[in-house]
Amino acid sequence: MTTGGITDDNGQFVIETSPGDFYALVDFIGYDQLKSENFTLSADKPYDLGILKLNSAATSLNEVLVQAEKSTMELKLDKRVFNVGKDLGNAGGSATEILNNIPSVTVDAEGNVRLRGNGNVRILIDGKPSGLVSFKGGSGLQQLQASLVEKVEVITNPSARYEAEGMTGIINIVLKKDRKQGFNGSFEVTTGAPTNLGGAANVNHRHNKINFFINYGIAYRILPSINSLYQEVYANDNIHFYAKL
Repeated sequence: MTTGGITDDNGQFVIETSPGDFYALVDFIGYDQLKSENFTLSADKPYDLGILKLNSAATSLNEVLVQAEKSTMELKLDKRVFNVGKDLGNAGGSATEILNNIPSVTVDAEGNVRLRGNGNVRILIDGKPSGLVSFKGGSGLQQLQASLVEKVEVITNPSARYEAEGMTGIINIVLKKDRKQGFNGSFEVTTGAPTNLGGAANVNHRHNKINFFINYGIAYRILPSINSLYQEVYANDNIHFYAKL
């Protein structure tokens, strides 16, 4: 490099140097570098490079995807939302295990759900009553795979829209909205101690807006318990007894 310079606001420039053979190299941010043809510069006559046209070097990018992780729990005006869709601890389990991990919600061995210790709670699936829970009760939650659940909404002060007179609250289980076309499904096997054996299959076929699916599950569990009964019988036929489970 012999010498150099920058342009003025109008893009014009003048560079002074000694006579000789040269070529010009033009650079600008965002454009390809331009190299002129060789030229001879004499002392009595300046050399005019003319109008220099630069080609844009900008590269068109594909779409940029910005992702943000949802927090585990969200507090809203009328409910608490627990996002369980990415919780690896729920893999292979059922909706019962998910509810057991939610604060203020408990599920006993028979599948009965309690909210803040009260069993007068209404369970909804995607905001609507479901026969899976209404008719089967706790066993219905055990058949609902945890991998299908996206989030659980706990509504402790339900509004009139839920017809919630006399109820402790509402638990709304929101399922994942899978829009994959064709056949897809999942198969799970469960084992544990004390005896807890089971398997589940979920096969789905979607064609445009029509969706066919079948769920099948089988489980074998032994829940150990200890019971005792003390009974007293008197002559006047009054019976007093004491039971402990």
